[in-house]
Amino acid sequence: MGAMQKKPQYKDSKFVLNPEGEVKVSERIQKLIEPNQDMGSTLHAYKNLVGMACMAWTTATLPKNKENELISQFVQSMPETEKGIRKDITLFIKKLIKRKKKLFPNDNRAIIEYRVTERKNEYQLAVVAAVPSKGRE
Repeated sequence: MGAMQKKPQYKDSKFVLNPEGEVKVSERIQKLIEPNQDMGSTLHAYKNLVGMACMAWTTATLPKNKENELISQFVQSMPETEKGIRKDITLFIKKLIKRKKKLFPNDNRAIIEYRVTERKNEYQLAVVAAVPSKGRE
């Protein structure tokens, strides 16, 4: 997880890794996808599930009027082979956004980067999140 602090879109954000008293975002992502764990039966499938959850999480922290635009951009960026399931993916992401808002309505950290690895037959999730700077809209 490299030099994301240098990315201009994050220049006004402060990065806090595992702030004291805060639950890790990775734990919250795992809770978010809990009802859909069966969709992540392989490493590739789990990475896809986590990717959609991270996208949904960050989208849920933005103003409501930005949601559809971001979901559309995400779905349009998918490989050609998956075009037939874009509607299903859009609905699934909206479901994850709703679940995030219900479970963690006051957690506005934006996910900057995530990594899924396999270790000893378990999937490990690491997440870097940015805490919005005060006074920012």
